[in-house]
Amino acid sequence: GTYTLTISGNGAMADYISNITNPSATQPWRADKTGVAYANITNVVVTSGVTSIGKFAFNGLSSVETYNIADTVTDIAAWGIDTQSAKTFNVGSSKSFTVDEGVLMTADGKTLIAYPGGADEVDEYEVPSTVGTIAAGAFVGCDATKIVIPETVTSFPQWSFAGSTTEELEFNASVATIKRGTFSGLSSLKSLVFGSTTLGEIEEQSCINLSSLTEITFPDSLTTIGAQAFKVLSTDGAATPNLKKVTFGKNVSVIADQVFLCQSALEAIDMTRCEKLTNVGNFSGSGY
Repeated sequence: GTYTLTISGNGAMADYISNITNPSATQPWRADKTGVAYANITNVVVTSGVTSIGKFAFNGLSSVETYNIADTVTDIAAWGIDTQSAKTFNVGSSKSFTVDEGVLMTADGKTLIAYPGGADEVDEYEVPSTVGTIAAGAFVGCDATKIVIPETVTSFPQWSFAGSTTEELEFNASVATIKRGTFSGLSSLKSLVFGSTTLGEIEEQSCINLSSLTEITFPDSLTTIGAQAFKVLSTDGAATPNLKKVTFGKNVSVIADQVFLCQSALEAIDMTRCEKLTNVGNFSGSGY
């Protein structure tokens, strides 16, 4: 059968240290304490009196379809909600949170907390222009065919697209860096477009196993690309890569070692527009 996890009491929930499936997890509702398999928990209720959802509180409860969050809750910490199967967020008369097109956000519209990964697939989801912060884990399991990130976004999380089937991503965010793991695991992603972004650095291993990607054109704002940033490894379970062409912008100065490790379909690396190259790492032995 299926189960509802109910959190009751008064005051703030505790913060936890990891995903509940991790051996070091400390959530009191972990399976070894309750005897309930995580896959059977499909509903979470946070009752009136609780004022916050703690860090990692429900992370790893990947079958939860409905979250009922009392209006006394004023804060949801990083990775507090697992979005992978979520279909519905109910926040009642909350003055702290709202639901817009099914997406859980802060009431002021400035933080996007969770996209419902279990909701019906849509052709495109454009993050509202009110949003400045994307919360950690916001797009886990997202099945929108295309996602548009606007220029207003100034804070973008790591590891927040796991299990996503998104095929197109337009990235216009006003951020200096794409950090390690940010877009990793987007195995269905065919198009990654850097639009009006101010992006200056792509860190090492930040976009790994994007096996469906066919072409990349980096923005002129980009100056640094870290080691193995776009590697694709079959040992990680990645499918055969499809990346054929890479074009660098004029301001790139540092290209680290093996940026395109094992991108065996790669046919062309265009550096003709580069004006400031000072450090180019090892491209040999990279599997293409």
